[in-house]
Amino acid sequence: MTLGTSTYAVCASQRSWYAAHATCLALGMDLLTLETLEEEDAVVTAAAGIGVSTLWLGYNDLAADGAHAWTQGGSDYANWCSGQPSVSQTFDCSALGSCDGTGWSVRQCDTPAAFVCENPCDDHDPCTKDAVVASACQHVAVVCDDGDPCTEETCDPTGGCEATPSAATCDDHDACTDDACESTRLCAQVGEQLAKVATLSCPSGVIANVAFATYGKPLGSCGSYEVGACAADVTAYVEGKCLGLSDCTIDLSESGGGDPCPGIFKVLAVEVYCSACTHAGPGDAGACPACDQGYIPVDGLCLPE
Repeated sequence: MTLGTSTYAVCASQRSWYAAHATCLALGMDLLTLETLEEEDAVVTAAAGIGVSTLWLGYNDLAADGAHAWTQGGSDYANWCSGQPSVSQTFDCSALGSCDGTGWSVRQCDTPAAFVCENPCDDHDPCTKDAVVASACQHVAVVCDDGDPCTEETCDPTGGCEATPSAATCDDHDACTDDACESTRLCAQVGEQLAKVATLSCPSGVIANVAFATYGKPLGSCGSYEVGACAADVTAYVEGKCLGLSDCTIDLSESGGGDPCPGIFKVLAVEVYCSACTHAGPGDAGACPACDQGYIPVDGLCLPE
């Protein structure tokens, strides 16, 4: 849902205010800040469309009883239910839809409820990551990287990140050869209730890049993994075990992921890319190799001077 410069994500899952806030932050957003009745009506309508009537707001008085403030930005708009907000040491978080589907009331922050995440700084450019920093909008250029060593990534303002085949990583700096790069994606999962050890084996070439390595509750599947709310980055461990090798073994007990979310079943999800280079050429000993500037021929190869 989009309204003006804001983009919204209505989440039907029931979570505490704290968990809802953490989820929004993980998405690069924040809990909803309401500024007008028009905005509130649009959110209520969107929520009703998925069967949700009560939603956490970013408004709270956790810092001081009775001194309500938004988690992001500032707004003078309010639409309290009759008799609200009550001042209480246990009712510190505000929810929308508490009186006949509209209006706000304070609730205990541990009470489960649906919620809305908002990004008020959406510039509708897929090549920027938009966020509120120090009460001001910030637009940081997106770094396009699909993890595949045999592609080159660029960002198109009309469609976002795009990848095209590239043999740049296989360049042998010899004008007499036609370089080619072939990649293979491999994935594995080990976990507390899964196998504790997994082996990654390249059909050809060696492991050239670790695209994803997280211990916790990763989202998605092979080729589309995303970091979840519970996560420990174990990229360094996987790189140390696998880079430059044709096969390697991932051991849960060695990963050093700690325990990012105690009491919850966790997995270590890994996605790597193997790459194999070929260099086809005429093999004319009289003219080849023809090395690039800064390289010299050594035993038929072009090596740095």
